Order: sequence, then C-alpha cells, then structure tokens
Amino acid sequence: MNVSGLYERQANNDVPFSRENLRLDVDGTFPQMAASGTGSSGLQFSAHWVARPLTQTITLDGEEWSGPIVQKFGNVNLMPYDFISIRVENGQLRATFQRTGFPDRVKDFNFKSPHFREVTFEYDAEEGVDLLLEYETHSHVDRPATLANETLSIDNVFERAGFDVLRTGQDSIVPNAGSGTNERWSSNEMHDAMQVHFSRFAALPLSQQNQPRWALWTFFAKLYEDGPSTGGIMFDTIGSAHRQGTAIFRNSFISNAPFGETTVDAWRQRMAFWTAVHEMGHAFNLLHAWQKTLGTPWIPQPSGYDLLTFMNYPYLYKTGTFSEANTIRFFKDFDFRFTDDELLFLRHAPERYVIMGGANFGTNHALEQARLSPVPAFALELRVNRETPEFEFMEPVVIEMKLTNTTSQPTLIEEHLLRMNDSMTILVRKRGEEAKAFHPFAHYCYQPNLIVLEPGQSVYESLFLSVDHHEWLIDSPGYYSIQVCLQLRDEDILSNAFQVRVAPPVNRDQEYLAQDYFSEDVGRVITFDGTLVLTKAHDTLQEVSARFPKSNAAIHANVALHMPRAAPYKLLVASGEDKDCRYEIKEIDARKADTQALVKLLGDPKTADETARFLGHIEYGYYAERVSDALKMQDEMEDAHAVTQCMHDTLESRGVPENILAEITETITDEPTTEKKPRKRKPK
Repeated sequence: MNVSGLYERQANNDVPFSRENLRLDVDGTFPQMAASGTGSSGLQFSAHWVARPLTQTITLDGEEWSGPIVQKFGNVNLMPYDFISIRVENGQLRATFQRTGFPDRVKDFNFKSPHFREVTFEYDAEEGVDLLLEYETHSHVDRPATLANETLSIDNVFERAGFDVLRTGQDSIVPNAGSGTNERWSSNEMHDAMQVHFSRFAALPLSQQNQPRWALWTFFAKLYEDGPSTGGIMFDTIGSAHRQGTAIFRNSFISNAPFGETTVDAWRQRMAFWTAVHEMGHAFNLLHAWQKTLGTPWIPQPSGYDLLTFMNYPYLYKTGTFSEANTIRFFKDFDFRFTDDELLFLRHAPERYVIMGGANFGTNHALEQARLSPVPAFALELRVNRETPEFEFMEPVVIEMKLTNTTSQPTLIEEHLLRMNDSMTILVRKRGEEAKAFHPFAHYCYQPNLIVLEPGQSVYESLFLSVDHHEWLIDSPGYYSIQVCLQLRDEDILSNAFQVRVAPPVNRDQEYLAQDYFSEDVGRVITFDGTLVLTKAHDTLQEVSARFPKSNAAIHANVALHMPRAAPYKLLVASGEDKDCRYEIKEIDARKADTQALVKLLGDPKTADETARFLGHIEYGYYAERVSDALKMQDEMEDAHAVTQCMHDTLESRGVPENILAEITETITDEPTTEKKPRKRKPK
C-alpha cells in the first residue's frame, strides 16, 4: 500500500505552528524520495522546508524514511531542525525532527489525500476547433518501446505530477457564428477574451479577487495574428494574480505534419497534446527545458535541450536548432512526463512559487552568469529613432534592438529571435535604485524558422518596456539605464547599457492624472494596442488624449483607443451567471471614425513624421500597415494606398534602408485582406 501523499496536523498549543501539513513522496508515480512541509503561526508567520533525499530503512517496527532538511523558506526560526525521520502506520504519520544540541521534536499527522496539491481546470474551444484533451500513446510509431499503451489525458499528466485535478464542469464549445470571416486572434482580442473569462471572479468577495488560486483556463482557438508560426500563449497578466490562462492555436504549425509523414492525424494530435501541456506547464511556473538557470534560486536544476520533458521543444531536441529529425528523436525517447526536477518543484516548492497567481513567471528557479564570448558572433545595440533619448512624462518608453552579424560568414538565426523575451534578460535601472527585471505580459510558443543573416546584416525589433505584468518600471522623472542579455545556444550577447531620460510633468494636472495612468490595466491596454473590455483604462487614455492632445503620451493613447475598432474585432461574450456561464464569439463592426482617426495620426504627411519619431520606425510601420489593411477591407482602396505611400515617404525621409522601402512599395497595389499582420522583421 502506498503511503505517499498529503498529511495534515491539527493545531496544538505545544508547538509554534497553528496549522501544518507534510507531503511525503516515496512511492507511487515517479517518487522523488523527498518530503516537504509548511507550517504557519497565526496569520503572519510561516515556514516551508524540503528534505531530500530520503533513505528507506526496514526495522522490526516497519518502514522508516529519513534524510536531511536541505531547504528552508520563510520564517526559518520556526524550523531550526536539519534532519527528519518519518514513519507511517494505519494512515498516521509520525515525523521526528532532529538537530545536534536540540531535543527531538515529534509531530503526528493525519492522512488527507494521495495527492500533494489540488488544482481546477476548465477547457473551452472556439467553434470549429477540436477540444483535444487526450492522446492515444501508441497511435504513432515514434515512441519508446517501454511507453504504456493507453489513452492519456491532460488531467492524467498533472495527476501523475502529484495534483488532484478537478474540473469546473463548464468545458464548452464557444459559438463563433457572429465572429466574421477572420480566423486570427489579435493580441488585444485574445487578451480581452482572457479578461472576460476572469471577470467571472468579479462576484467573489473583494478579499478573494486577484488572489492566487489553484485554477487554470485553457482556450483552444484557430490562429493567432502572427499566423501559423505561433502554437500557443501563456497569458501572464490578468489582474495581480498571474499565470491563470493559456491559449492553444490548433491551425498553427502544430497541425502541419512534415512531408512524408504517414500517420498525419496521430502526428497532429500528439503535437496539439504536447503544446497544451507545455503551455499549461508554464502556468505552473515551469520554464523551458533549456532555461532552468534563469530567474532566482529555488533548487538548482539541470538545463538543456536534451531534457525529456513537456517543457522542451521536440524540434530542438539535443541540438538546439530546428530539425524534423529532432522531433522524431524526441518522441522516440519521450515518455510523456515532466522531469524529476520539475516534479520536485511542482510537488515540494513553496506554494506561492507554483500556484497560479503566486510568484511571477520565471522566478524561483536558478541564476547563471552570462556566458560572454571574447569574440562574439553578434552585436546587440539598443537605440531610439530620435535626436536624443529623452522622453516626456507619461510617454511610454519604446526602444529599438538591433542585432548584427559581426562575423565574416553568413549565420543562421531564429526568425523570431528578438521577439522571444523568454530568451532574454532585460534589466531596467533607475539612477540610485536597484535594477528591475522586465517580464513580458505574455509568453509565446513559436515555430522555429531559421533565416540567413549575412555578414554585416542586421535584424531589428522594438521593445516596449515602460511596464510589465508586475509593475511600471519607468513611471517617474529621472535617468534610467537599460540593458539586454540575449541568451543563444552557445553564448550570451550583452547589449550596450542604454540610458534614457524622463522629463518631469509639465503641470500639476498631468501629475494628478498620472495617478490613474500608471495603473496595471492602462499598462496592459497600451501593450496590447487597445481593449473593448477594460473600460476604466480606456477612459483614462481618453482623458490623456483630450487633456494633453499635443503630448507624446497622447500618440500612444490614440493608437490604443482607436486600433480595436479600426477593423472588425472578435470579442468573447459571457452569458449567464457563475456556474451557468457560457460564452460565444461576436464580431464587433469597425467604425469609420476610428479608422479615420488613425489615418490622421499615421497617414497624414503633416503628422506622420512626428508620429514615426515618437512611436519608433518599427511600431509606426506596423500600425500604418494595419490601418492600410483596414481601409482595404472597407473598400477604401485610394485611402489605403495613400496611407501606404505616406508611410513609405515618411520612413524614406527618416533614412530607412531601400530594401524595406521597396517592400512597402509592393504593398501599395495589394488586394484587400482579412488577415491581421504581425510586425515584420526582415534582415536589413
């Protein structure tokens, strides 16, 4: 009979803890030969400890497990011991804590559950998308010889990781009859969908809102706005409680079986299943297999592309570079589980590190120094497209990253390299204060796609870093230093330390409005280019635009205010109350007034140069192209071409390379499209 699981101890006046639990992990599925416990005293003091490895001893009285207490968290004074012995009999656990020079302390615990923790899942799918929650493990020939032949569910994976998986009972197919013909979800549409879902918690008492919860929502949709290259997203930013929502895009690369694949359906199901568990693993604060050394310490874990885990990318297995052969090798070795070190984290790390809404994503793992090459293959430069790196008060700080091949040989790089914030360490430091790490609002699962960067060629990307999912990093006057470390497979590339200056407010009115402006919701709306859900943030941006129309902050505010309604917009709509809540997808019609407001901002030669200067060339080009596409969808071809021509002339006057201008010229005669376009990042 297995003895592993969760044990609880009732309050006892002779010990400092008023509540205490213990997790024993010595048998059952993937035992880690570890124990951990959490105790609290009143509402203010708590301590968490981890003991490993535990050694089993057979005595005349039965089995005993003992080992060193290797980690302590919180108020360690409540746990002065460094060794533990554990004995279980008839559902009762007796733990003896020991330390040289201290009397032994014996505590008795009652068995509560064979699982270590409890979590609740809900799965919804857009109409026309399979809600794929299971995989037949022998449906594809590429598998380990020892892999059990079974119907494995997502719930099973997390149950074997130690969780008692509950369901809300509200899994559903979300009707999309009113969503129009565009299958792609933009960042702001996807974000608003997450907001609508989490608004269901609004009925909770105020003390429970935005609190950590063992609850996760997974939404299966068709396509992201970037197209097939994005397989999934872990949204990290709803309220102050993060890591509570993921999205899986079924019509992405995860459904594109390679040429010659003979069991296409099984291949697609396997990739969709892997993607879903991978993104949900992020919600439990698990990093990619090759990123275990990022963040701050928990217990140091092995890191690399050779790890057999849901948190690896199959197509990067072993080599770190994309290859269909890697995918085959991975699934021939993969037994559909997390690694032992990941299981140790999920089962025994302090709850706040793992629970959705607890610690921020990417924290509490381990830290490694940058691996800088004496002869780096690339140069990473931070810069801005304006005369001086000075920003107005409340103006979002957008900088440009330029990555250049400094070798004499053509080099292959990942197409999305400068968008992969998970592979970067970004630090922002205000003069006289400690540096803060930038954590993006969302995390994406991209299909690897290598491009050639010739000697001396560069790729560019914008970086909006005034605010992240935790706080506003740049929200007060002063000098800030920004530095980026790009983690490549064989080396790290360190950028220049780029300094920007933020000016003081122009008057008391601006300073007063800043109290509403520097909020989490406003930061999120600016990041995702608008919202139809967060009305308070929308109203604040309208006030910025109306009261300070000539400010640089108003340029960014107007983009966020008008972009969602410049083209048809998909909105997830909730109906019903709490347990009876269901969803449907509706298309919100474009408004000509919003499109024309953006035309005036981005496509008018009188204002375009200033807009490009303060948005940055990359952001300006991206928004102008989206407005041009919106006009084409409205059959306003002449206006669409005028916006594109203005974009071309504006960027030409600002010194953008000729090959980029040539691409813009080609789009002037393009036919209308319903597809939302991602930012372009071509070598220059």
